[in-house]
Amino acid sequence: MARYLEGLGIAKTSFTMHNGSGLYDSNRFSAEQMATVVRAAMRDFRISGEFLASLAVSGVDGTLANRMTGSAAERYVRAKTGTLAKVSCLSGVAGAPGQKPLVFSFLMNDLRSPVEARALQDQATELLVGFLDPTLLESGEQILLSAHSLSAKMRPR
Repeated sequence: MARYLEGLGIAKTSFTMHNGSGLYDSNRFSAEQMATVVRAAMRDFRISGEFLASLAVSGVDGTLANRMTGSAAERYVRAKTGTLAKVSCLSGVAGAPGQKPLVFSFLMNDLRSPVEARALQDQATELLVGFLDPTLLESGEQILLSAHSLSAKMRPR
C-alpha cells in the first residue's frame, strides 16, 4: 500500500497507516491525500469502474441511503463514509449532468456532534453539485449564502 501511495506522490513520511481496512484511530492521512487517492482511482482505467461502483450513492444505498435526500446532491454524490467516536469523514465525488466530477474529502475530528458534522458534510456536497450545475439549486445566490453559512459553522469555537 505504501508503495502505491508513493507512486501517487504521497511521501511515505507524510502519513501513518497501521491498519489498511478503513478509518482507524491510529491512521493519519490528510484530506488532500485522501482526495489524491480518490482522483487516482477514478483516472485508472483498470479499476475506475469498480471503484466508483463500490461507493455509496447519496440518497440511494449504503451508508448514504438516508443522507442528502431531497437535496440537489441526491443521486449526484458517490462517497465513502468513515466514523469513529468524535470523528466523521466523507470522501468521494460530486457530479452533475454533462460536467466533470469534483473530488472531495471532508475529514472532521474532535467533534461534539457527529450528527451536526454529517449535516455540514451533506450541505458542502450540495454546494459542490450546485457549483457544477446551478440549475439544481434554487439560485446561484443561494450557493454563495450557503457557502458563507457553512464556513461560519465550521470555524473552531
